[in-house]
Amino acid sequence: MKRLLQRLMGGPTCDEVLVILQAYLDGEVDADTAAKVAQHIERCSDCTVEAETYQLIVEQIQQRTRPVDPKVIEALEQFGHQLLDERS
Repeated sequence: MKRLLQRLMGGPTCDEVLVILQAYLDGEVDADTAAKVAQHIERCSDCTVEAETYQLIVEQIQQRTRPVDPKVIEALEQFGHQLLDERS
């Protein structure tokens, strides 16, 4: 039902938002896309949680004084892809 309402309102679905969420939060999308994602996140508690979780991870990584092990970053990326796959 949620997806149908989003389609009727012309906004992106949760799946579409999750695909570009990282790029959106990193400021790497155009203004029109950013506005649509922001509107979706404001209305969708699930995507709000995803966005907040990503932001917390980024903040924690930035606060580290020693380099992050590339294997940890790879594991986090794989986890993110798994979450997307499970939602499909």
